Amino acid sequence: MPAALDGRVRRELLLPSVGLFRTYICNPMTVALSRTRMPKPRPKVLRRVRLLESLHENVHRRLTFVCAPAGYGKTTLLRSFAGDVEMKVCWYQIAPGDLQLAIFFEHIVRAINHTYPGFSERFSPLWTSLANVAPSALATAFNNEVVQSITDYTLLILDDYHLVSQTPGIVQFIETLIGSLPDQLRLVVSSRNVYGIPTAHLYVRQEIAVIAAEDLKFRLQEVQDLARMSYHRGLSAQELEIITRNTEGWALATALALQEEHAAERPIRQLGVQSQLFDYFREELLQSLEEEDIRFLLATSLVDEFTLEQAVYLLERPDAGDTLRELAERNLFISQREQSGGDAYSYHHLFREFLGSQFAQLSSETQAYFHGRAAAWYEGRNEPVLAIQHWFAAESDDQAARLINQTARWAYTSGAQALLEEWYGRVQGRPEWVSLVPELLLNRAKSLINKGQYGDVSLLLDAAEQSFRNSSDYENLANLLVTRGMLHRFKGEYPAAIELAIQAKSLAAKEQVDSYYSLQAERLEGIANAYVGHIQPALELLNHAAAGLRTRLASEPNDRWVHELVATLTDIGFICITNGRMLEAENAYLEALGLSQQVPTNLGDRAICGNNAAYLFHVTGKISEAWVGYEEALEAARESGWRAFTVDILNGQGDLLRDLRALDLAAEKYEDALELVGEDPTGIAIAETHLGLADVERLQGNFSRAQWRVREAARLGKLPPGSLEARVLDAAIYLSMGQAGLALESLQLEQDALSTVLPPGQRLAIAYCLLAIAHLRDSQARAVAEDCLRKALEVTARLGYDSFLLPLIADYPDEMKGLQDSLTSPQLDSLLARSKSQPRGLAAIRQPVPESSEPPQIRLEVTALGRAGVRINGERLADARWQSTGARNLFFYLVERQPVRKDHLALAFWPDFSPGKVNSNFHATLWRARNALGDLPIIHFDDQTYRLHPAVQLHYDVKELEDTLHQQTQFPPDSDRWQELAYLALELYQGDFLSEVDMDWARERANELRRKVLDVLAQLAESHRLAGRPSRALELYLRAIENDPYEDLWRLGVLRCYEALGRRQTARKYYQTYVRLLADELESQPTQELEEYGRTLDS
Repeated sequence: MPAALDGRVRRELLLPSVGLFRTYICNPMTVALSRTRMPKPRPKVLRRVRLLESLHENVHRRLTFVCAPAGYGKTTLLRSFAGDVEMKVCWYQIAPGDLQLAIFFEHIVRAINHTYPGFSERFSPLWTSLANVAPSALATAFNNEVVQSITDYTLLILDDYHLVSQTPGIVQFIETLIGSLPDQLRLVVSSRNVYGIPTAHLYVRQEIAVIAAEDLKFRLQEVQDLARMSYHRGLSAQELEIITRNTEGWALATALALQEEHAAERPIRQLGVQSQLFDYFREELLQSLEEEDIRFLLATSLVDEFTLEQAVYLLERPDAGDTLRELAERNLFISQREQSGGDAYSYHHLFREFLGSQFAQLSSETQAYFHGRAAAWYEGRNEPVLAIQHWFAAESDDQAARLINQTARWAYTSGAQALLEEWYGRVQGRPEWVSLVPELLLNRAKSLINKGQYGDVSLLLDAAEQSFRNSSDYENLANLLVTRGMLHRFKGEYPAAIELAIQAKSLAAKEQVDSYYSLQAERLEGIANAYVGHIQPALELLNHAAAGLRTRLASEPNDRWVHELVATLTDIGFICITNGRMLEAENAYLEALGLSQQVPTNLGDRAICGNNAAYLFHVTGKISEAWVGYEEALEAARESGWRAFTVDILNGQGDLLRDLRALDLAAEKYEDALELVGEDPTGIAIAETHLGLADVERLQGNFSRAQWRVREAARLGKLPPGSLEARVLDAAIYLSMGQAGLALESLQLEQDALSTVLPPGQRLAIAYCLLAIAHLRDSQARAVAEDCLRKALEVTARLGYDSFLLPLIADYPDEMKGLQDSLTSPQLDSLLARSKSQPRGLAAIRQPVPESSEPPQIRLEVTALGRAGVRINGERLADARWQSTGARNLFFYLVERQPVRKDHLALAFWPDFSPGKVNSNFHATLWRARNALGDLPIIHFDDQTYRLHPAVQLHYDVKELEDTLHQQTQFPPDSDRWQELAYLALELYQGDFLSEVDMDWARERANELRRKVLDVLAQLAESHRLAGRPSRALELYLRAIENDPYEDLWRLGVLRCYEALGRRQTARKYYQTYVRLLADELESQPTQELEEYGRTLDS
């Protein structure tokens, strides 16, 4: 490296003015649109026919995987293929910085949006929260949108997939994407390795085609063709053999070798190839460049892709464009892509790696200078993630810290947890940084709370709070107080949560910060109050917060407000349903469910609302529906990674299975919840888990274990002393042990104690039921038992549901039957009847298996004579649905000639195409035809042929015509039935067969049908003439002549009709006119028979 380069770099780091930067990052995840557009075709690129043929042959498979090491020509091949296929192509050039699933996904969406404008609109509300969505759910949402929005057979090409192939979220996304890939989208992927592709599964299903390194190696003839086309050289057989042997067919090495004058004398070894290439770059390329050119290459190699504007900025050279053009003309491994803001340029990855090795040899000052320029460029264009990387590389830690602090909130709200962890990793062990990045500390604390990892949260919040107070940052301070309150809430420390919520509300009001934080604080205060039993104040706070959120949502529609309102409504519903306010609960849950459906990829909200709906089904006795709801909610919760939601849903499933007395399965669900909680068993969810397990142990006769579980629930769940939850379960255990007296003691024999439990809920009703049973068993106090049971029934009447009592009543049938005899209660009668009929075990939750049935009948009406058209179940198929004439023609061909083999179709539609290109065109056209026909299985593949599905009831005008003509042959031409069938055939023939289709098979069929109908027409005319009906015969003859004006026999029939009508003069003129027509048009004469008849007209 010339030493002069270092000296020419200014020592000071120049930064743009402060005004260039925004303190709030509005959209840091900027997509490199240039990488989502088709690259420009390179001039003088060898067309590798055998590889293109292979790609065409396999385009119908879900995945075509091009896998080979660097420099084998993968990207060049895919560029050629993209320009060769007759279908839509979307392109995504993956970059090293695309490791986050959110960034990767947005690039794919934008790639498709170039071809299908509007595709990205469906996902636009999600860009700030993509990382919160599970990969499989994101892939499912993507595929669903593909089905709705992609209206043509389309290829999605992912180039350089190896750059992200070991990122778990992206791998899971791709696996799910391929697993349910819609038929109109096929995937083509290039990679240096096989990681991240479900090859084994796809191989089994024959849904993958692989082009490997061995396939990509240059053959002898390809090396010769490349030399002639790109380097204007002819190689001798010996040179050709030596170059091919030395390069082992490696494309890049072959190209480099051909650039040398004595290629055959300088082998490029496969082993140690990077070293060989770097030596080549250094000796053959850099030595021939000016210092300014080298400076340009090194500076621009710092970034994945650059524009001319960026190059000018990095180098502070207005004339950088001249250098760029000169380097591009010298073919220095520079690729160019079109984009709206000017073309984007990038280096071949190997060449860029080489430039990186040279850049590392510069002085640390020079490296810091260029990285600083790159950081300033990215920050000025609102791309903080890249800017932070370069600030760190420039060793400008203060600048990196400043930008991290500005970006941390975005990183949290968009779910970029890996970034938060990466940035926090740089803070650890550096106390001087703490005051610089309080927002990083706050948002990492939030991330840990969401994961249920509470250990370090308080320390993070303590450090951040001090910084916010010192800087009077009241908005973030209010945010922090709410976050700290949420921590206490999730740990079951509700008084502390209430106090922090009040502090946050007071601060927000005093300092007039964004109302978002005061509403969050109000919600926190409300739910915490509910947990300590202050139900009415809790609901007032939550309803006030919900009203404020509705107002904000109406004026500022966005996912943030939707999520907060869903969460608040969920809290309201939970409090109401557990406190006997069923109508309010249903209203809150239904509103939340409707809102959650506006953002279907928000898995957290889907889990919450699905769990709520399942719980409603459960308590109202809709067991099968409840199980389905729990299963769907569990899937969403697990994919979201939110532990608390998952534990709640597992508890709900355990409760349902316990009520059905599927005890082993119930225990498994509760144990799954405990395993998920792990070493941090705090909060109400864990109390419910232990209480559920305690009840299972009771029912299994493990009474000591059951009592221990109750104690664990109280200890770990921090239940208040003497809580109703624990007392009810203790009483149930004692009753199962035969200790009715202890059961009464547990529930407090004085019934007035229970009357203080307000508002009434499920456990209160169960408590009264247990009291009734205990009184009967302990002292035979029937009157007291009856009174207790009346109170239990009154509680359920107020709740509006009573199905939760069925398991208890079923366990004590004798006691309940005894009370029924003396207690007149239709409600009790209903409960007893239902307890006997309700199925137990898994039978109650199994969905009925529908009986197998044939596909529904499909009425298909196809007209090909005259105006062609299709009707499906009576509805006309619009011509625009076909998208291409090829798809429409293929459908008519299938209808006309079914069953049809693929090779016959190829001959009819693409006779001059190669087999591979036939394959790609066939599958694209077949998909378009099926897509036009909708979701119905009309085109069927069976026994290597294509035909209409057996369920299709076809009415085809051509077949009806053929059947009619065939029937005619069964009758003599002079019979009435023959004439009836003749007129029917003429009525059916509304015009030529597919007159607008310019294909040999259609023309041949049209001529055949026309001739048959005209023959019938002429025979009918002649039969009328012979029967003495010349007028009708004349009309039919003239109609036939309109279709074939040179048929002498029909002309003769016209002359005879005129003469029979006494119009001899008209006949003579008609004959003379026809004679002139033949002479002028065909240079011929009439047949002898017609000529002789014409002479008789002159006599």
